[in-house]
Amino acid sequence: METSSPPFWTEELPISMRIIPVFTALIGVFATITNSLSLSYFITKIRSNSPATRNADTLITSKLFLVLNIFDLLVTVSATVCFCAIPTKQHLLQVISENILYVLVMMTSFLTCLLASVRAINLILTFYMINWGFVKVSIYVYCSYIVVFELMLISFQYSAELKSLEKKLYCVEFFTLVSLFTVVFVSNLLAIGQLFISKSQTQTWKTTRKATVTVGIISVIYCACNIGYIVIHGLNRFSKFKVLRSIPIGLGDTFLYILLPLNSACNPAVYLIRKADMRKHLKTLWRRLTGWITALCVCRLLLTGRTRERFR
Repeated sequence: METSSPPFWTEELPISMRIIPVFTALIGVFATITNSLSLSYFITKIRSNSPATRNADTLITSKLFLVLNIFDLLVTVSATVCFCAIPTKQHLLQVISENILYVLVMMTSFLTCLLASVRAINLILTFYMINWGFVKVSIYVYCSYIVVFELMLISFQYSAELKSLEKKLYCVEFFTLVSLFTVVFVSNLLAIGQLFISKSQTQTWKTTRKATVTVGIISVIYCACNIGYIVIHGLNRFSKFKVLRSIPIGLGDTFLYILLPLNSACNPAVYLIRKADMRKHLKTLWRRLTGWITALCVCRLLLTGRTRERFR
């Protein structure tokens, strides 16, 4: 991943660049809370062994939502740390933190791609059973590939002999982003098309249709939040002129530090709107929390009252 301009704390920057860290921090705090709550919901749902999760296709989708939720949480935390909480001028630390963020963002892109692909396959090839073991292996393989890829980019940046290879790796990086974006877009087109073709009114099909629409909304948010970064990244790689030199310094950082974390922040909101059982789960958590707080307050009042009686 290409390093950006020096951080905002090392030099005087426009007012827009001073506002970005504030928005990043707010998004990070909000998304950390919402992703933690939705993560507790998916863990409870998978462990419950309810009839809704006994179906193999539903279980795979729930597990993919769970893994995506974990990486969404890591993205929001790392984005906040990367841009708002590293008061240092060391270039190497800046590069490492940005590459960690990029690995996590690439993983959320891949998981969104997997979700869209699995949903399309379940709708179009209704008799084909997807093996969760293969899906899990693909996640491990892609994660290992991205980690090794980013480590190579970091090492190439400090070697004059490998500068030519660094440019080729950036091209591979761009085509990876475009490939994931294309698969997400095409998979959702196929899935939505299949929904319009089928006129089934069974309860199973209604549940499948609702899950497909949920994945479609998540994919639309993904495309909206990632398209700007992909376009600037591609133009900067293949245009004769360096595009990043001719655009405001805050625009590229807006795509990277606001829109990408915002993508991870919006996903739990989609789950909350689309899933009635998640709203029920959060209500249960709220009752438990208020019950614990009430019990602690009562205990404190009782202890305070007894202490006062002893000293009378």
